[in-house]
Amino acid sequence: MLQDALVKHVLGLVNYRMADVGEVLDVNANLKNGDEQTWISAWATMANRLQERAVQYEQANKLVSAGSAYLRASTYWRVALMYFGDVADPRIRQYCRLSQSCYDKSMKLSGYPGKAIEIPYENTTLPGHYFQSPHANGKSPLLIVVPGRDT
Repeated sequence: MLQDALVKHVLGLVNYRMADVGEVLDVNANLKNGDEQTWISAWATMANRLQERAVQYEQANKLVSAGSAYLRASTYWRVALMYFGDVADPRIRQYCRLSQSCYDKSMKLSGYPGKAIEIPYENTTLPGHYFQSPHANGKSPLLIVVPGRDT
């Protein structure tokens, strides 16, 4: 049961405020076992709802709430990507960009010590994030993390 394992993965993000139990259970109630399209649609619907809410919070100058909603929207856009069977589906690129955009907005609004960067690679760039400890003085070690496809 791949879907069960993936939902448990998302629930594991609750402690980091990257997901909300109620939202995850809401999405889970709309899933059909083994159905790729309901997985994609249910998570994208939740991500879109939170992204719209984040925009409203931001416009109302409720920046903490906006940052939190953007972070969860970023997670849910990414989770929608975990079940695509068709690598040519145009939603893959769209959801990747939405996830990255929401994450970047969340970082900006939260004051987290990180920033989006572009890493030169061959004839293009790769998106990345640079985090520096607020306690580091001068030069400090650099750790490069290359996570798996689902992160």
